[in-house]
Amino acid sequence: MKCTKCDLQLDFVGRYIVREDFEAGAPAQIRDMEVWQCDVCKTYYEASMSGKPVPIRFMQSLFKRLE
Repeated sequence: MKCTKCDLQLDFVGRYIVREDFEAGAPAQIRDMEVWQCDVCKTYYEASMSGKPVPIRFMQSLFKRLE
């Protein structure tokens, strides 16, 4: 996978459980994801169903690394 901004190869960071809060009062979604990062712009990505990188829009502090 390549960074959509820099067109460079992404580095695999690890697998995380992520809690996503979409709206106040709505139940949070909790899911497992593989996280990738660009060395140059430091943007975090996850792989979409089609295998293309999708930027992650929340803070890294929400990640919990899986062992």
